[in-house]
Amino acid sequence: MSIIHDDLSEFLIVFHQAREFLLHNSVTPSYIQSLRNNFPHLDNDSITEIIDLALGTNKAYNSGEYEAVLPWLFSSKTYEQCSSPAICLHHMDRLQVEGNTVLEICTGAGMDALAALAQKASFVYTIEAHKQVANLFELNCTLKEIKHVSLIQSEAEIASLPKADILWADPSRREIPGKRKQLTGNYAPSIDWLLEIASSYKRAGIKIAPGEQIKGDFSREFISYNWECREQILWIHIDIPDGSVTLIDKNYSWYPKNPDVLPILISPEEIQSGHILIEPNPALIRGALSACYAEFDIAVFDREIAFGIHKGNIDPHPLFRTFSIEDVFRFNRKELQSKITSKKWNKHTEIKKRGFPLLPEEIRKELVFAQSDHYGTIVLTRCGNEHWVILCKRI
Repeated sequence: MSIIHDDLSEFLIVFHQAREFLLHNSVTPSYIQSLRNNFPHLDNDSITEIIDLALGTNKAYNSGEYEAVLPWLFSSKTYEQCSSPAICLHHMDRLQVEGNTVLEICTGAGMDALAALAQKASFVYTIEAHKQVANLFELNCTLKEIKHVSLIQSEAEIASLPKADILWADPSRREIPGKRKQLTGNYAPSIDWLLEIASSYKRAGIKIAPGEQIKGDFSREFISYNWECREQILWIHIDIPDGSVTLIDKNYSWYPKNPDVLPILISPEEIQSGHILIEPNPALIRGALSACYAEFDIAVFDREIAFGIHKGNIDPHPLFRTFSIEDVFRFNRKELQSKITSKKWNKHTEIKKRGFPLLPEEIRKELVFAQSDHYGTIVLTRCGNEHWVILCKRI
């Protein structure tokens, strides 16, 4: 990001022009050429970098999740990999950073460092391995005149770690060369190293992918935002039950009371019209789902399938989406077609699946829907080795 160091004022002029143009237009060869013509002394790398910053910042602005920190510049990478500011405030609230010095490993977009300062941390040290990411964070701090923060540009495992009370880490996931992006358990810096140093701090948190299964001396919390499981946090020296769930946008946390208890197991034949199908929040599926179902008196028809069944009325709850069941039967295409025809369900009928071998759209293509104002929900699922259909309506 040499253009910033050469002439910050000119960089801002070019950046804001690019950002305004790209709010309503796409990147085209003619637009790139126009930047070259208007700013002939800029090399191709600088133009590419400015366009990337304009696109990343526009994505953050358009998402609606970043109003609390604006104005702030994002690259495409820092935007895609960072937590929303609301989630970062939750991180720092759990860590009780007020009056403490915080060491952050992996600065990224800087959202957690900002959250720590907003929660009245006395000082924040933040370590970032990637030079461009580090430069962007320093630029943002300069533009917003942020104080009480110091950035160390280095790989964390070889850096001289400053003394701090609280540790927060958001390590980068390492991809295996030649393979699709996947869960690997491999991070930079490594989780083993982070867990080893975390034990020496008053409190510590390590963010990893929701689907990772890592064992150790910590408690796991799963974070949801807009019905999406965004994160898994490993908490060290924090009194929180393993498998806890927090819905950031609902300002709601659930803590398992008895994590070892199992819900009641019923057969599909016991499910009746009028029973309630429970679809759990994705973060709850990753967390202590069985304990939650047992607490709310929700049964399951297969312990490997996340859908639940409640035989009576259930009050609206942020952890669940609920559906009133109308029919249950073993999967048969002709019977399924016959039943949705008799119900006059139209093309707006949604199709959900868990443990079913075909995709919803594959089944949709085989069905004929009515021309009507009626619609419902088709749930394709499994119990043991048998496939089942539950017809229901969203409550």
